[in-house]
Amino acid sequence: MNRILNIKIVLCSLLALFFSITDVANAKYKFPKAGRGGTPQRSEGSAIRGCNQQEEAQLTPLAPQTHAGQTISGRPIFAWYMLDSAAKQAEFLLYKHSEAGELEPKAILQQQLDLSASSGMVTFFLPPEVPDLEVGLYTWKVVVFCRVNSPSTATLPYQARLQVVEETPELTAALTAVEGDAIARTEIWGEAGLWYNLLEEVLGLEDPAQIMKILAELAEVEEGHSEVAQKHGSQLRNINLLP
Repeated sequence: MNRILNIKIVLCSLLALFFSITDVANAKYKFPKAGRGGTPQRSEGSAIRGCNQQEEAQLTPLAPQTHAGQTISGRPIFAWYMLDSAAKQAEFLLYKHSEAGELEPKAILQQQLDLSASSGMVTFFLPPEVPDLEVGLYTWKVVVFCRVNSPSTATLPYQARLQVVEETPELTAALTAVEGDAIARTEIWGEAGLWYNLLEEVLGLEDPAQIMKILAELAEVEEGHSEVAQKHGSQLRNINLLP
């Protein structure tokens, strides 16, 4: 009798573990709600050619293009997917917007990046000497150089917007309730429309399938807004991180 009971307990534990692991499938990214730091700003870009002029550049920002992706973090993650093997160097730039929404002319961060050993997904965090970002709107850009220390070979910038918003009491309570449970946190980030928090949390799971899943969800949000957004959505769907 005890053996049967123990087997049932083990089975229940395994089922609970299975469902806790697969719960990340419910972490669906939703368009940010208006009122969380203002209505999400629209961002438009244009097609950019890579170092190989015969084909379009293959740097894809892992961030929304139809709106400013939101975060409650003062030190968010920045990420992009790089396939342009001819690119040798890049420059990361971060700009702040004024309260009126205008892009300030001087970058608050300008940093050179070596791409010689970079392929696939690239992540970037603010250097320690850079202060935490304040609540507000920012634009980040990546300029690719086809030759090292050769500004004349630079592509037009790939860019996305980021909006730092205040953490609400409701969000704090929800996060506290699932403290230590990264999978449950992904669902909260997605429901709240906090793209950069969701991306960082899912990247921390180190599960390529789940990363591809949230990129496909972002593509679904993007598509249908403009030709640029449609193309960005298609690029997101084409990212394959599986072995």
